[in-house]
Amino acid sequence: MENNSIRIKRPKDIERLSQRVINSILKSGEEVKNAGKLCNLGMLWLKAFETRKLEEIDARLTKLEQAKENSR
Repeated sequence: MENNSIRIKRPKDIERLSQRVINSILKSGEEVKNAGKLCNLGMLWLKAFETRKLEEIDARLTKLEQAKENSR
């Protein structure tokens, strides 16, 4: 039996997991039967993506603020 354990530590991990499950549903051809799950997974993916992007923006902003402080 294959070990499918997944560690979720970052938003990117949620993105990957939701993509995997969404792709599995799409491959099964049961999109209509699983429409609610697809919708929830899509929203989960989007939230994780937004969170990851906000973290990236925050890191960039912090670097800019530090550079500004150092230049004074």
